[in-house]
Amino acid sequence: MTTTKHSVWLCAAVLFVAPPGRADAQSGTITYTRVTTVDVDVPREMAAVRDRFMEARQKSFLLHFDPSSSLMLPAPEEEGEASPPALFSMTHNNLDALADMFQHEAASPENLLTHAYSGSEEGTAVRVFEAFQTVFRMAPVPIDAEWQLSDEQRMHLGHRVTRATARFGGREVVAWFAPDVPVQGGPALYGGLPGMILVLSLNGGSTVYAATAISLDGAEGVIVPPADEGRVMAREEYKPFVSDGVRDMRRDFRRLRNQARHLQQCALGMSSGRLALSCYDPRGGF
Repeated sequence: MTTTKHSVWLCAAVLFVAPPGRADAQSGTITYTRVTTVDVDVPREMAAVRDRFMEARQKSFLLHFDPSSSLMLPAPEEEGEASPPALFSMTHNNLDALADMFQHEAASPENLLTHAYSGSEEGTAVRVFEAFQTVFRMAPVPIDAEWQLSDEQRMHLGHRVTRATARFGGREVVAWFAPDVPVQGGPALYGGLPGMILVLSLNGGSTVYAATAISLDGAEGVIVPPADEGRVMAREEYKPFVSDGVRDMRRDFRRLRNQARHLQQCALGMSSGRLALSCYDPRGGF
């Protein structure tokens, strides 16, 4: 096992280096799917709701990259038949369990990431998030990473990948990188390895970015910074922001239950690409 010392700016510029003679693989587009496991205890009736929640929160991203810059953004949503909503009784316990799911997901900002951009100029980078109907940008934070390179290898989408581990924020990060894609990048601006990261496991394995398609024929999209919108948030502000958001959600759920006791059933589904909660009287009427 070898150790690679690399100072990673999760919200700052990422240096891309390619060995001579491999210019064909220095730019391209990789599609990733992000899956978040919501491991919270819920009433038996809410188990199907938790599964529906995780399914709805699964997202696909496109990572466009060239030798000096990268842009990760949401992939176009594929048309298809939507999954039916998950039904549950409108009780305080069930609504609290739903709030627990949001809280668990929001505990890590990587679960709420929508865009990540790194430019060629030093310090030119941004990560954009959305939570509780708020768009925000996380201020840059330098993190010293000691990647531990292992001898463990496997194949992923026709590329031989090597396992590496590091620790960020007190938790282990596992990356599988492809040396034959000689770019020191990856999803969510993680990088610093001698090859592109194709699989990235965060938060003790509860969050996984995995490549599902790779094109090395040049970036398929324009690599430009995302729209300059949303508030700038320092990393130390994030936990209080989430605590306030979950507190308000629980308050709103309790207020709804107390003021609308005739509503006995709720449904969690999707509307315009977002999770939507509706509660109603199964005997008719909302």
